[in-house]
Amino acid sequence: MRQSHSWAALIPCRDEAVALPGLLQEVRRFLPAVLVVDDGSRDATGAIAREMGVDCLALWPGQGKGAALQAGFRHLEVLGFSHAVTLDGDGQHSPDDIPRFLSCGRDTGADLVVGSRTMAPGSMPWSRRAANRAMSACLSFYAGRALPDSQCGFRLVDLRRARQAGAATRHFEYESEMLLSFVQRGFRVEFVPVQTIYRGERSKIRPLSDTWRWLLWYTEIFRETTRGKFRKHLPSLPGNSACGEK
Repeated sequence: MRQSHSWAALIPCRDEAVALPGLLQEVRRFLPAVLVVDDGSRDATGAIAREMGVDCLALWPGQGKGAALQAGFRHLEVLGFSHAVTLDGDGQHSPDDIPRFLSCGRDTGADLVVGSRTMAPGSMPWSRRAANRAMSACLSFYAGRALPDSQCGFRLVDLRRARQAGAATRHFEYESEMLLSFVQRGFRVEFVPVQTIYRGERSKIRPLSDTWRWLLWYTEIFRETTRGKFRKHLPSLPGNSACGEK
């Protein structure tokens, strides 16, 4: 991977050998530098990435999506990149939306740009839509501002800010932790509308265990709030409107 690009794509994967080849081809139309983090795959995910000339960081055994993202952020920062566009490896995110993130980042100087599926929900299953709305409402309360889609993994992340924000979680709840941490530290957060693509693929989210883990994390945030470690309501921060939305 060359260091001449300050923007790179980061794709955490677990057993995505079927979707990955097409995804990589599309992503490289917009971002030539791509890092795949193979989070304990038992199929040919890692081999496919390497065969296609993509940098691949392997974690074994699998450590969770949050851990994969954090490892990818550290790896890219060491290579000299300043920002990462994160996409899921199952093809749920359309690479055609990547320019939205890059434009929003350049135009606003945002430290974090998050894709919002609620602006264009498309074919998102109603159960996922309901869960996302509930979780986003909970996080919006603590953030003191509207967070239309707290769960979307399609993001543009300032790597330095991600390191400063720190992390205590290693699974799917990490994306919620990252978002809340950015807002609470006064880092600029924006949202852009993104397409929603569901082809009936099996989600890597385990509804019971992952929801339970998220609830445990959220409960701990509540306890810390009551102990005064977090501010319940923050002053108005920049980034309350979505890029590309009127």
